[in-house]
Amino acid sequence: ERTAWHSACGNGKTETVELIFQSSKDFGIDLNAKDISGRTAWHFACINGKTETAQLLIQLSKEFGIDRIDLNAENNGGGTAWFEACWNGNSEIAQLIIQSSKEFGIHLNAKSNGGGTALHAACINGKTETVQMILKNWKEFGIDIKAQDNQGKTALDHINPHQGGKWIQIKEMLKKEYSHFPD
Repeated sequence: ERTAWHSACGNGKTETVELIFQSSKDFGIDLNAKDISGRTAWHFACINGKTETAQLLIQLSKEFGIDRIDLNAENNGGGTAWFEACWNGNSEIAQLIIQSSKEFGIHLNAKSNGGGTALHAACINGKTETVQMILKNWKEFGIDIKAQDNQGKTALDHINPHQGGKWIQIKEMLKKEYSHFPD
């Protein structure tokens, strides 16, 4: 079941988020509580594209210690908020997470239970802008763009050659970046 903290973060109610956060120690509020799907409030801010709230949560983590909010928490399927932001194509939040990854130890190569990465998720769902953003940042932030899932497939392998439009564009972007690797 979702808490008020989940709702405040998921709906982008920044004043309420700040109030709950400030009160959390005094009232024993678990900032990493999970709903029935294993999602935390951090997941919901990222899934729902609440950039201002996501920025606030990162800022609060910086001010009060990164152990207060688990930025690498996994849902029941093993997906982190980073994974789910990319799955939904929330490029602005995905970029925020990338930029915060080194300072806060956010695992950009985390895999879901099926072994898929955030790049797999963005590619499978045809989130062109998010794929482009990941590919722009992979070298600097150590994102493994050739990671294989549990079936041994890379993100490129998941693109059906019969899909058109945005998947053709994604396939070409991936091929271009994969060309930087020796055979």
